[in-house]
Formats: sequence, C-alpha cells, structure tokens
Amino acid sequence: MAGARPGSLFYGLSVSELEIRLREDRTELDHWAAMVMMASFEAMVWTDAKNRLDKRNKDSLWHLIREIYQQAEQNWRKVRFVDLLDQYHQCSSISVERKQTLRRLLDFRHWIAHGRHWTLKTGHKPLGPGEVLQILEDHRDALRSDWGDFPLA
Repeated sequence: MAGARPGSLFYGLSVSELEIRLREDRTELDHWAAMVMMASFEAMVWTDAKNRLDKRNKDSLWHLIREIYQQAEQNWRKVRFVDLLDQYHQCSSISVERKQTLRRLLDFRHWIAHGRHWTLKTGHKPLGPGEVLQILEDHRDALRSDWGDFPLA
C-alpha cells in the first residue's frame, strides 16, 4: 500500500489485502467487545448472588443461592456460573426462549475465550457487539422485573 510506512502492519499490502485485513481485525475487535460485555454481565450476577446471600433476605432466590453455595462447600470458586444462573432461572418468570438465547450467548463467550479451536455449535453465526448488548440488557431487565433490586449492590 502506497500510504503505509515501512514497518507498518499494512506496508506492502494491496488495497484488497488491506480491506481483508481490516475486516478480520474488525471481527476480532467485535468478538473481544462481546466477550467483555458478557464478562461484565457475569460479574453483575456473581455480585448480586453474593450480596443476596450476605443480606439474608430469605426469599426463594436466597434459598437457591444458599443451596448451591453450600453444595460447593461454601467456596464460590467451586460454583459454576451456569449453575448459579440456573438458580436465578428456576424461580424467575424469564421465558424459555430468553434463557436459551442467553445460554447460546454463553457458549459463544466460551468459544471466543478459548481460542475458537472448534466449530461453534449454536447453529447461529457469531453475534456482533450490538446484538450481544441487547440480549444482555434484555436479560438484566427481565431479572429486574422479578427482583426489583437486581442487581443488588
């Protein structure tokens, strides 16, 4: 490429090669943005669960969180996120479709985080950051409709 300086990642690329490279870089950036948003959602749920357990408002969700925590020998590191999320889903009014959408999103996150060394089995193309954000916000709002104080800080 005429405008790139020697030593640049783009030096010597034709216009078509540059376009391919930029498209690949954009896809990679989109994947990382999606992963960061999903990690933030996961942290929000973990924090909510820990705070609910500490506050001891003994509702149905508190009992489910306590149960999974005790099964893990009172060690949060032994609790899998999907198992914790299942506890929330067990006593929520969230639709099965919304739960499945979030589960596919978590599979997508796992695929991104672990190097994409296998075929993504969700049956869907990878999602862009806008789609990921919408799914996570919808899920957060659905949890909030069941527990008005979600996420409990």
